[in-house]
Amino acid sequence: MDKIHQDDVELIGSLLDANRLPDGWQVFLDKLLEHFNLKHINLYILCNSTFSPRFQDYSGMKPSEQALKEYMDRFFAIDKVHHAMLEGPECKWVTGNFEPYQSMLNAMPWYHYWACIKNDVPYTTGTVLFRTPENICAIVFQRSKAQGPYTQVEEDRFTAISPYIAKAVRLRVKLAEKEKDGLRLKSILNKLKLPVATLNEFGEVIAKNSKMDELLNNIETIKIGKDKRILLTKQGDNLSLQRSVVQSVSIAKNRDSDYTNDAVNIYDYKNNSKISIGACELIERDEDSGDVFVGAMIYVVAPDLIQSVSKEQLKSLFTLTESEAHCCHLFGRNMSLKEIAVHRDTSVNTVREQIQNCYKKTGTKNQLELINMISSLPMVQV
Repeated sequence: MDKIHQDDVELIGSLLDANRLPDGWQVFLDKLLEHFNLKHINLYILCNSTFSPRFQDYSGMKPSEQALKEYMDRFFAIDKVHHAMLEGPECKWVTGNFEPYQSMLNAMPWYHYWACIKNDVPYTTGTVLFRTPENICAIVFQRSKAQGPYTQVEEDRFTAISPYIAKAVRLRVKLAEKEKDGLRLKSILNKLKLPVATLNEFGEVIAKNSKMDELLNNIETIKIGKDKRILLTKQGDNLSLQRSVVQSVSIAKNRDSDYTNDAVNIYDYKNNSKISIGACELIERDEDSGDVFVGAMIYVVAPDLIQSVSKEQLKSLFTLTESEAHCCHLFGRNMSLKEIAVHRDTSVNTVREQIQNCYKKTGTKNQLELINMISSLPMVQV
């Protein structure tokens, strides 16, 4: 193990609080950002086989969603420098302004446009902290043009501190696996009307209700894999769901993310029906210890799982407008925002705004809560 630079000893000491305090990791990443004069830090975990996201944490500048989407859609697959990092040895840093990586970047004109002009992060360095059979854990540092390139001395310092960060993240993963009593959670989840499963911040299932158990036994398009993650039949759907989970965890942390948490629509050929699977944030507070659990909850929506409630009843009970009641009724029947917009001959943004109004008036925060509330309503004549 490389010798820690004397200026970095105190920084490594702050890792002791990273897993002990509720905001310990954010504090550490903020210190790391300032300590090395960085513009952005991204700590993330990818699925080893697909490079799809499972988890992320960051500090500093957040690139725009448009710029990140452009990078992921157009450039990620051909970014030889990033792939050299992801495929390289653990704790071996790849620094973009060093050779041979500088020459690689010079051969990618789009990089200079995306990194230098659009986002002012021309200087990037990163490493894989550790690998498991399923995942890659990596960390990336970025600097602006004004902050300047990285030096060999700095890369040596990054190499020296990497094993300590890796050890702390490994511990974080182990703690996430054990931080909830599955039986207690399952009793809570069994009160919900829809199939649901609770995930830790790394996307692993730690509890599910009996309705989810029943669904998994009777459907072919949704499974739980050996790595404890929800798996869909199509890889594209899997990627969308994983991004939705990442976004939901970020919302639970009161943070922005690079992704959206729209529901994923899949078709169940066995039962000849459309199913939506979504993710929403989960927060639990302990009044005694003040600890905050942040994670995500996966839920499955299908027409035969939802009690039918008329738009007239919804309008009467919650003082919804005619449009809001209609949107709420269709949303509760598992129609997507786009499908509702087409059905009502309006825009998706208008439907999204009306659904947000429904959340406020019904005292719910997301589709899961809204549908669970609708399914619990007594059937009355209005």
